[in-house]
Amino acid sequence: MPTRKILFVLNPSSGTRDDDFENEIKIHFLDKTDFELEFFVPNWDEDACKDLKETLEVNDYETVVASGGGGT
Repeated sequence: MPTRKILFVLNPSSGTRDDDFENEIKIHFLDKTDFELEFFVPNWDEDACKDLKETLEVNDYETVVASGGGGT
């Protein structure tokens, strides 16, 4: 079975400082070898939209998941 590339876009402004969304996601996929996970955490001090667009243009993700707070 081919590997499915998934990009998780994690809003660094959501949740509490104790939340570790990346680790929680990795644990969920721990025994699933047919997935390749990558994470994008926007830097709001930079041009986050431009950075995300560039990331999407140079990779062939099959799925993009946005994770965060009410604005997501």
